[in-house]
Amino acid sequence: MPVHLYSGEEAIAVGVCACLERTDYVFGNHRSTATTSPKGGAVGPLIAEIFGKKTGCSRGRGGSMHVIDPEIGMMGSAP
Repeated sequence: MPVHLYSGEEAIAVGVCACLERTDYVFGNHRSTATTSPKGGAVGPLIAEIFGKKTGCSRGRGGSMHVIDPEIGMMGSAP
């Protein structure tokens, strides 16, 4: 299974998310794994999503590229 990491770019997501409210929406355009945690997403469901598990925040359908978590305003990313 390929994993698309956000290595080396985490500070960008942390900086942007520091300025957002929990009620703000984020529409990523690529690899939203690093944006999910600073936006308030739980790490466990994020890791489960990366591994394609049903317990993932996108129920294992998004993988490392298309993380969706409406509870924190993560609306996914475009391919």
